[in-house]
Amino acid sequence: VVIEKGCSISENTNLNNTVIGAGSSIDSNCDITESIIWTNVKIGKNCRIINGIIASDCVIDDNSTIEDNVIIYSGSTVLGGDTVVGHDTIIGGNVWLTKSIPSYSVVYHEGKTVVRDSKKRPEPSDFVI
Repeated sequence: VVIEKGCSISENTNLNNTVIGAGSSIDSNCDITESIIWTNVKIGKNCRIINGIIASDCVIDDNSTIEDNVIIYSGSTVLGGDTVVGHDTIIGGNVWLTKSIPSYSVVYHEGKTVVRDSKKRPEPSDFVI
């Protein structure tokens, strides 16, 4: 854990393999794992920033505010500076958040996974350069 100058971390907060930037504050009863919190970030009470089974960090950009009772799952990034994540919000894994989110939101990424039979390849084109 790396905690830079001017940080405020309240009671019952667990930090594991995390970097906290200068001037950031973390309120009580938070669990933050495998994360990078940049400068002047404010994190409210009862927040969880969780690294999942796959080793990927959560990153929170400068001057962002994470209000109370927010859960941010593995691989998510909060960017844009001055971004506010409203209270009682859940941010799913691998989300790239670039704007403020109202309270009571659920934010997730709808990626598309394609599975195909590798034996059924189209015939190569007759291509000449």
